[in-house]
Amino acid sequence: MMDVSSTKLKPQNCWEFHNCPKEVREKCVAYKEGFGKSCWVWSSSVKKCPTAKKLGSCMNCKWYKKVG
Repeated sequence: MMDVSSTKLKPQNCWEFHNCPKEVREKCVAYKEGFGKSCWVWSSSVKKCPTAKKLGSCMNCKWYKKVG
């Protein structure tokens, strides 16, 4: 029998990884354009990404470090 916890899907996009709420996703350029794996390209300005704004830079983001 397969362990259910092992079948849990891994985040495929930055907004899934960070669990961004709907109101944040709707304002996100990367979300709107479908670039969740390379969000730093679209959100290079800290003003465009709430997570980067908190961290000070995309370079400090765990998602960027994992995928970038």
